[in-house]
Amino acid sequence: MPKEYSVGIVGEARCQDAIDAGLEGTPVALVPEPDNPYDPRAIRVDNHRGQTIGYLPRDEWLTDVILDQRLPIEAVIEQVTGQDKPKQGIVLAVELGVGSSVKEPGYRAPPSKLDKLGEDMTKAGQSITQIGCGCLVLIVIAFVATALIGMI
Repeated sequence: MPKEYSVGIVGEARCQDAIDAGLEGTPVALVPEPDNPYDPRAIRVDNHRGQTIGYLPRDEWLTDVILDQRLPIEAVIEQVTGQDKPKQGIVLAVELGVGSSVKEPGYRAPPSKLDKLGEDMTKAGQSITQIGCGCLVLIVIAFVATALIGMI
């Protein structure tokens, strides 16, 4: 039976928009970033929506397991810490020897159905705005035409 480990991540302060208390228990993607200008062994942690929520610490043992030993790993968000503070943190629950949380470098999660719905709603709103502007132009033209006819 695989053993579960708790692993804290770093860099969450810059990723607060992607962190919320409802994330506990959701899977994460661990994505190596060999082209990272600060650390070629950096491993990004993405939430289930594909948003970056932090990084594994530079000297974390899990980095060696992922990059050197290449063991299968399953990782989920165990805890969102600091919910009563302005900045929240993340602790992962990691199981070695199972799963496939490690993704290829450059991996980005496919857009979810909610993301697609949001895009569709934005497009619909833009269309309605365009229709509204077109109607306004027609009303102004009709008003001007009526005024001109009345002057004749």
